[in-house]
Amino acid sequence: MPLALLMGRATEELAIRSGPGLSAFMLATFGNATELIIAIVAVNRGLVDLARASLVGSIIINVLL
Repeated sequence: MPLALLMGRATEELAIRSGPGLSAFMLATFGNATELIIAIVAVNRGLVDLARASLVGSIIINVLL
């Protein structure tokens, strides 16, 4: 199961069990966790261009959606 799908399902389950304020915070935070993890790992391995491309791609997708 892809990490993004797993994180999305887990976040939705937690959001159902919490209040509207906390659920909105969790959806905004954990919705981008996969991209953040990829960028951190890439920077730690010296793959700065990959991290930059991942973050720019994430920003573009979030703007378009």
